[in-house]
Amino acid sequence: MNLAIISGRTTKDFETFTSKTGTMIAKSTLAVDSGFGDKKRTDFINITAFGKTAEFCAKYILKGDMAEVVGHIVTGSYKKSDGTTVYTTDVNVDEIKRLSGSKPKEEKKGDFNYTQWEDATEEDDGFDTPF
Repeated sequence: MNLAIISGRTTKDFETFTSKTGTMIAKSTLAVDSGFGDKKRTDFINITAFGKTAEFCAKYILKGDMAEVVGHIVTGSYKKSDGTTVYTTDVNVDEIKRLSGSKPKEEKKGDFNYTQWEDATEEDDGFDTPF
């Protein structure tokens, strides 16, 4: 099972672009602390969101905001112009929660959480409920 759950502060606003197929993609980095005192360290985890999740990130999550991400780890590599290989590790976002931070770019009532499954209505969720 490939499941990552991390929380930390965004180190920059989400950078957005559109894929060749028209899907919105948003990328940022999450600063994640671990340990205490002299043993405290900070890891910088690249995160990538797609589609409506990317739209949410770009609209409501700013640099310095505390966020919790649920997703999966994706590794890759590419060759630089000098011929060296760079290996990458990202977390692809399945669900994101804005825990605290500055005022969002646009006003929104309610909470600042998004999961890609929120678009489904109760009738088409694929589950039979006895209620």
